Amino acid sequence: MDPITIGTAIGTTLITNFATKGDSAPIQTLNDLWYLTFGRLQLLVDKKRANHSAQLESYKNELVDAVSAIPDENLIEPPLSIVGPALEASKYYIEEEELRKMFAKIVASSMDDRKASLAHHSFVEIIKQLSPLDAQNIALFKGNYHLPLVNYGVKRDGNNKITTITNVFLSNPECTDIRVIRSSITNLHRLGLVDFRFDILFNDGQKYDVFTHHPVFNNVVSASIKDLNEFPNAEPFIDKGVIEITPFGSDFLSVCL
Repeated sequence: MDPITIGTAIGTTLITNFATKGDSAPIQTLNDLWYLTFGRLQLLVDKKRANHSAQLESYKNELVDAVSAIPDENLIEPPLSIVGPALEASKYYIEEEELRKMFAKIVASSMDDRKASLAHHSFVEIIKQLSPLDAQNIALFKGNYHLPLVNYGVKRDGNNKITTITNVFLSNPECTDIRVIRSSITNLHRLGLVDFRFDILFNDGQKYDVFTHHPVFNNVVSASIKDLNEFPNAEPFIDKGVIEITPFGSDFLSVCL
C-alpha cells in the first residue's frame, strides 16, 4: 500500500507538508520512519473500525431475528425503561458475541407479552457485569436445574477436615481451569443467578467422576501423602454438592438466552 496515498487521507505522511525539499533523500527517510511509526497504528485503527462495523451488523441481524420471531399477536410496544438502557449499554459489548446476543434477547423479550413481565430492569445491569465466560456458564442451566459442584480437601485424624479448594465446577467443556471457572461461578452467585448447595447431591455418582480425575485433585492427593508423616490417617476427600439456578436466574435465562 502506497504510504503517500494513505497519508493524503489520514495524515501519516510528512512529504506533503514540506513546501520544498520533499523529494530529498533525508526527507524521504524521515517520511518513511513517520509512516512506520504512525501509519501502522492507523491501519490497526482502520481494521478495528471494520471489525466493529461487521459486529454491529451481526448485532442488528440478531436483534431483527429475535423480534421477528415474536408472533404478531404477542408483539407489544417496547418499554423505554428497558430498551433504552439495553441499547445504550450494548454498544460497549458489540464485539463479545455471548453478551451481545443477551442484549438482543432482552430487547426482544421486553416486546413479547409472553415474557415482558419477566424482563426485570436489573437484567441490563447484570449483563454488564458478566464476562463471556459467565455467559457460557449461565447458559449451561438451560434445561439443567442442577449441575455438580464439589469441594476438595484433606481429612486428618478422623473427621478433622480441611477444605483446600472450594466450589469446583467442571461442567463447561470450554474451560477446565478451576481458578478461572471458580471466579466465574462466584460472580454468578454474587448476582443472585445461582446458589451453591452441599446439603443435596446427585444420586448418580458418575456425575462426580470427572472431579476425581482432574489434575488439581491429584495435587490434593499429593498433599495428603506428604501429611502422612505427621498425620498417619491423612487422606484426600471430595465434598459433593450441586450448583442450582435460582428463581431469579431462571427468569434471567428465559428473558436473556
